[in-house]
Amino acid sequence: MRQWGAVVAAAVLIPLVACSPPHVGPVQYNPLPAALALWKDFPAGQDPRPIVWLGNASPVNGFSTPEAWESAACGFFTLNAHFPTDYSTYSVVTGPDNESGSYLTIPAGEALWALSRGKGQTGPGSGSGCGATAPLVISAVRLGSFAFDTDRGKLEIPAWLFTATGASGDLAYPAIAPIAFWNRGMSTDSFTQTVAVGADGRSLTYRFREPPGACEGSYVGVVAESSSAVALWIRDISTHGETCMAPRQEHVVRVTLASPLGGRVVVNDNGFAVTVCPATDVQGC
Repeated sequence: MRQWGAVVAAAVLIPLVACSPPHVGPVQYNPLPAALALWKDFPAGQDPRPIVWLGNASPVNGFSTPEAWESAACGFFTLNAHFPTDYSTYSVVTGPDNESGSYLTIPAGEALWALSRGKGQTGPGSGSGCGATAPLVISAVRLGSFAFDTDRGKLEIPAWLFTATGASGDLAYPAIAPIAFWNRGMSTDSFTQTVAVGADGRSLTYRFREPPGACEGSYVGVVAESSSAVALWIRDISTHGETCMAPRQEHVVRVTLASPLGGRVVVNDNGFAVTVCPATDVQGC
């Protein structure tokens, strides 16, 4: 839930996220085969590995008003600047495992079109849930970089940066060709929690708190693997059937994979991508 203050700390392109609690009660089905099937075509061994893009946290300091946030979220922009024309044809991206790829640099106009969701850049349209807010005026455009959210944590990617009224920081969009990303863009579903992977690449640790009103449960991790993904299901094996107002407890579930994770995607039981962090990163990546 976003809270409004003097500054609205929100992102322009944050996809819908899933924050589902662990499954409770008797097991009626096994969701893991279906979760793995969603990623059956992911080329985990490809070099460079496709970027699994999960979110865009720009501008880093949010927006000055709720109206400015709404305009950006709805893609309402007016351009009052020139697009740069003198820039490198190719951009290099270095991944978390030091693998690198060279990709065609897209024009700034294409990035702005993507930020506007293809609605145009001249003001309010007929997008669902979008009101008649004034468009944000873009006063400057430059090529730089930005740390985008991926399934392997923050990844610094060449980006077109747009200075706009009402935005407390630059609006960013990747300046590299869509072919660099899995499914050619941002993932529409991702999971808000993170999983820590051990130095051996085989041990996964998942920490979570029970949802409000839930009784304290007992949990086990169920894992399924394929050549492209690892699906993790947190099962509540408690026998309670009522709701409680007990304090939320932190739980730790650990599982061991049959083989090192490598470039495979970690997903939850719904098939939503989970961010993987090194076990030494206690703050989460």
